[in-house]
Amino acid sequence: MSIPAIIVLSIFFVFMFSQFGQRVQARNAGLWILMAAFIFIAALIPHLLRPIADILGITLVSNFVLATLVLFLFLQVFDLSAELTANNRKFRQLVSRLAAEGFSVTGENTSPSSNSGSVPRVLIVFPCFNEEGSVSGVIERIRSVAATSSRFSVDYCFVDDGSIDGTLTLLQEKCPQNFVSHSANIGVSGVLLTGFQIMRRGGYSYMVQCDSDGQHPVEEIPKLLEFAEKRGCDLLVGSRFAPVDASHAAQISIDDKSNHGTTQMRIFGIGVIRFLLAFFRGAGHVTDPTSGFRVYSRKACQLLWSRVPDEYPEPESIAVLTLFGAKIGEVRVQMQSRTAGVSSLQGLKSIRYMVKVSSALLGLRLRRWLLRVN
Repeated sequence: MSIPAIIVLSIFFVFMFSQFGQRVQARNAGLWILMAAFIFIAALIPHLLRPIADILGITLVSNFVLATLVLFLFLQVFDLSAELTANNRKFRQLVSRLAAEGFSVTGENTSPSSNSGSVPRVLIVFPCFNEEGSVSGVIERIRSVAATSSRFSVDYCFVDDGSIDGTLTLLQEKCPQNFVSHSANIGVSGVLLTGFQIMRRGGYSYMVQCDSDGQHPVEEIPKLLEFAEKRGCDLLVGSRFAPVDASHAAQISIDDKSNHGTTQMRIFGIGVIRFLLAFFRGAGHVTDPTSGFRVYSRKACQLLWSRVPDEYPEPESIAVLTLFGAKIGEVRVQMQSRTAGVSSLQGLKSIRYMVKVSSALLGLRLRRWLLRVN
């Protein structure tokens, strides 16, 4: 194969990889990469495929015809995937908008301190998917935090993301004014969209993301808010690994008592993500990029509104906000043991998570370097 043909083929695949997380969801990035490798082999060194072709009784056609036909089919599938991605995002936005409209921002669900207009208003969002074993305890804990907060005016909203257990029934019974429900499961990204819509409509200064499984210490939310306000952070991450003393380098260790549920595999995955985030100036210092315990400013809400990643938004949102000059910070928090249920990222799912997140981060970096697009 000629050098110009190799260059054209390489440019094509670099462009395709740059679209992961943009026009095409990165969830199937592993399959796309394998197909790209197959096409390269078929086009550059087709004799390697001869044994397989002989076994199947297939006569190999010329490199040019093979590459043309395969690339044509490849482009058709790519275009269909892009269209499916666009439709999925529209569906997610619709579900989020309908859910957000069900949350009152006029005072019916506010804490006592919310009546004062002299303090910053804060919305705490709890993603819920099949959390019937833990959500009751979290409700009681957040009520106590909201009732005793004096520095901030606290509202909270549990977002049921299409649960199929008794989560929705518990929310209806225990906090009827402080929850909304998605008509379908659309993931954490959809929950964030719902929270951002409520935040924009209610004029909140900050939004806090906090899990409903009991691992995130809701009692430390005031500390996170005070830190975010004092440092002027647009995104503040509650980290298991950030040094208590800023003068010491962060040391990630699964022996630390605050790292409940953190396995060696997860530590390795976090290390890979931190390495990739180092390509985004200002993002590489975050020691716990997968943490879902975080504070968003109004500026972060506006930037992420139309750029929320499709799945697992925590690492990607750090990269996105960094590209637009947002200030990222983190503070050490003491994570707790999960009160019920198991992690959704186990076994093969954890590998798929790493492939998806890595592909999306690399795609975002390529788009900014090569295409200079948002």
